[in-house]
Amino acid sequence: MKELIPLINDYIIFVQLAMIIVIIALCLIIWQRNKTNRELLKFYSTLMDSYDKGNLESIIQQLVGKQENFANQLQTIEDRVAGIEAQLPEYIDRVAMLRYNAFPDVGGNLSFSAALLNRKGSGLVISGIHGRSETLIYAKEIQSFTSSHLLSEEEQQAIEMARNRGTPREKW
Repeated sequence: MKELIPLINDYIIFVQLAMIIVIIALCLIIWQRNKTNRELLKFYSTLMDSYDKGNLESIIQQLVGKQENFANQLQTIEDRVAGIEAQLPEYIDRVAMLRYNAFPDVGGNLSFSAALLNRKGSGLVISGIHGRSETLIYAKEIQSFTSSHLLSEEEQQAIEMARNRGTPREKW
């Protein structure tokens, strides 16, 4: 030990510098820890302010309650979507219109046949026949893409266009 004291006295400047560096490093570590603690405290305060006052258990219960509410809302939406999807085949989603000249002496393609059908091929075809002195409108019921009424060639073509979603299929 007696040999150590003269050695320390010879190098006291270096020992003091080492101690100062260690103290500065410790101060930096403490400063960094305080900064992290302040950020965590701010986050915790924000979290606690966004929920009713209480402990962690009550906050978790509130979150579980909100999650159950969202699950119930999601189930309600899924039920509504399923109901709408069940009704979709009944909605008219196949529409086609064909314009033509019903008589050779009347131009301008003023006559028409419009097919309004659902996926099952049910609906109606409406035809407007334009002549020089009058326009006649006819509506015929359609079931499975056919009718119990006699259909004109233009009405059949409009039904086929609606069945194929607007594109007439070539006849064989």
